[in-house]
Amino acid sequence: MSQYTTLTTIFVPLLFVLYSYIRILVVCRTGSVETRRKAWQTCLPHLVTFVTYSLCLFCELSITRFDSDSVDPYVVAVLSLEYLLIPSLNNPIIYGLKLPQIRALVFRRFKIKQKKRQKRVVI
Repeated sequence: MSQYTTLTTIFVPLLFVLYSYIRILVVCRTGSVETRRKAWQTCLPHLVTFVTYSLCLFCELSITRFDSDSVDPYVVAVLSLEYLLIPSLNNPIIYGLKLPQIRALVFRRFKIKQKKRQKRVVI
């Protein structure tokens, strides 16, 4: 019963959020290329962050359901650190890459060629 509670408290909100973002992206699909790009640029970081957080939380809550003597203490420590570190490190990376200055530094550091966007002239 407790595993069922864990699953429902994590994955039901996740499904609602995924459904909401899918609906947003479906509506934006009929718009212009710029509208689609902005929708993806907004929705994708939120989705990645929320899914990562939900999966880390699921792992953390699942490990607490097991008998502490039957689980290797290193596994418990790694999963606990994973819950603390991955979402905390994920947010600055995901949202920081949206800033052009940080994105340029990362691309330069890893020698990735950045596509130049041409500005459209509206007459």
